[in-house]
Amino acid sequence: MRNPENMAGLQRLSGVHWMGMIFHAASPRWFNRAQLPAALQDTPLKRVGVFVDQPLQAVRATARNFGLHRLQMHGSESPAYCRELSGEWPLMKAFRIGSGMDWRLLDAYKDSCSHFLFDAAGPQPGGNGQPFDWNLLAGYTGATPFLLAGGIGPDDGSRLCEFRHPQWAGIDLNSGFEIRPGLKDLKQIEHFLQTWNASRSAFPSTTQTS
Repeated sequence: MRNPENMAGLQRLSGVHWMGMIFHAASPRWFNRAQLPAALQDTPLKRVGVFVDQPLQAVRATARNFGLHRLQMHGSESPAYCRELSGEWPLMKAFRIGSGMDWRLLDAYKDSCSHFLFDAAGPQPGGNGQPFDWNLLAGYTGATPFLLAGGIGPDDGSRLCEFRHPQWAGIDLNSGFEIRPGLKDLKQIEHFLQTWNASRSAFPSTTQTS
């Protein structure tokens, strides 16, 4: 998210836990402000900074400047890179899921990441609005919890209610709930969350918007 008024409105919705701020200049959702707006400094939502292959010193400076609560690595960051940051912030590493996924690659990240994020492949590192076959996640047998991403939209509630995985911890709501890149349709998100509240037993513990 990048619009302060839109972000402030999100705080009033029950059921969203993390708010993503993308610090990747090539993204149309780039949060390119010099500082966090005052209205967002004292928010119950945890701020998640999304980065793509940036120098460690730049990530650290941005995380401190914006008071980020956790970091999401959405590029080709190595296990060693993630370990450098994991002592200062909880880390989430994104992986693009396809039919040839080698799940053994995730083993090297399990000690530095509190969560993984499973997304679809696309031309951009994220926010492509493309779904992937969730059945592929049956191949993931690790212990690190994950967020489900990849083109999830307002009409996917029934599919999500049918999805099961022991490490599924949350949902990433991004382009499928946008009016335009970086501007969320809060009414759509609220309706989606109300639908989830009616099926609370299937609802993961974490919802993130980015």
